[in-house]
Amino acid sequence: MIVQEITVENIVEIDRLREVDRDIVEGLVTSIQANGLQQPIQVRQQPLAKDRFILISGAHRLAACRKIGMESVPCVVTECSDLEARLMEVDENLIRYELTPFDRSTFLAERKKIYEKMYPQTKAGVAGAIAKHHRSEKTDNTDSSANGIMSFAESTAEKLNLNRRTIERSIRLHRDLSPESKAAIAGTWLARSGKDLEMLSRQEPEIQAKVLNLMASVTHMEKPGGVALALNRIIGKGEPVSAMADADKRFWALMRLWGEAPVTARNKFISYLNENNLLDHLKGEKEVP
Repeated sequence: MIVQEITVENIVEIDRLREVDRDIVEGLVTSIQANGLQQPIQVRQQPLAKDRFILISGAHRLAACRKIGMESVPCVVTECSDLEARLMEVDENLIRYELTPFDRSTFLAERKKIYEKMYPQTKAGVAGAIAKHHRSEKTDNTDSSANGIMSFAESTAEKLNLNRRTIERSIRLHRDLSPESKAAIAGTWLARSGKDLEMLSRQEPEIQAKVLNLMASVTHMEKPGGVALALNRIIGKGEPVSAMADADKRFWALMRLWGEAPVTARNKFISYLNENNLLDHLKGEKEVP
């Protein structure tokens, strides 16, 4: 691996899948100022321009270096195709960052598209036909693609250390959400709620649109659990939100607070309930002191 200094203004970003996270950039600024850039940025040479480079991976590091005012950054220049470069970008995000369920589904869907372009014989249907052909010839090759190349799910699970069920669920989520729903969800609290996303993805596009429109206009539905409440109202099985019982309103208020609380606060709350036997009071339908 050869590392070389490249002028920051000569590095361009083209068609990135994800915008940089400001909090991550701020953390990197502090780290780089204290310790320097510990990991080079990965780029490839722009065709027909020897002094211009296209970013492959390291968007957050590059943004931090720009914010600090660095004129040049250490880079690894990689020779690769467009598909290979895209795959590197996707994999870095899947490996390095704590993605929301929505972002993870976006990156995995993109990885599947790239993988099947690189290895078209692994696409659903094609792989089955190849395998059937090989079985008819009585060969011993019984892997998923019938030619020694792993399926997308197998390859991704092995390379990224992800559970196959997680991969398949994420791909299904991305497939079943309409383009309009994805555009409305990106960057919102809903992108972080896997349960709400899955519930929404199981609906027809028309219902998805109604749910998202209702959630955007009603305060009670702006936090985790909102999809269920919106569906309950839309399909006519529940009362209008304005007529909700006081206990239901308080329940959704608690749900909003729970969704906003960090893990440490949630654990502290659960410990408090256990230490004071409050759950036993609730199970016995007694008033909590």
